[in-house]
Amino acid sequence: MFPSGARDAFAEVSADGSRTWRPVTLPSPRGPAMVTAVAAMRGGFTAVGTFGAAGDGDVVVWTSSGGGWTMQVPNGTGLSGPGIHEITGLAASGGTLTGAGFTACESGEQPILWNVPAPVPTSPCPAPHVTSTEGNRASR
Repeated sequence: MFPSGARDAFAEVSADGSRTWRPVTLPSPRGPAMVTAVAAMRGGFTAVGTFGAAGDGDVVVWTSSGGGWTMQVPNGTGLSGPGIHEITGLAASGGTLTGAGFTACESGEQPILWNVPAPVPTSPCPAPHVTSTEGNRASR
C-alpha cells in the first residue's frame, strides 16, 4: 500500500536461489488489486486476489512460470459480478487447484469453493466449479 492509500498487487522473486529477492508488480485488470492467497505449483506459483473498487471486488488469478506472470479473470457465480468476491485460501493437490473464500453483497455473505485443473491454463480460462451454499440450497 502506498502513502496515498493506493494498492498494487506484488510478488517477490529470486533468480539466485533465494539469496536476493526483488518485488514484481502484478497486473490488475482495472483499479487497485491485492493478493489474498498463494499456492506452490509445478514449475511456479499461483496467486489469487481481488481487484476493483471498494465494495465491488472480483477475483483475479496470477500464474508464474519461467520468470514471468500471466493474469486471468475467472467469471462465474461467486467470482465476479456485483458485490465482494474473494478467494482467501488456496491449495494444490492431485492435479487440482482448490480455493475457498466468500462472496458478499447487501443481502449477506456466502462461502465459495473453487476448483480448476492445476496449473491454471493461461488461455482460455476454464469455467470454474463454484459451490455456494444459501441456506440448504447449493448453487453453481
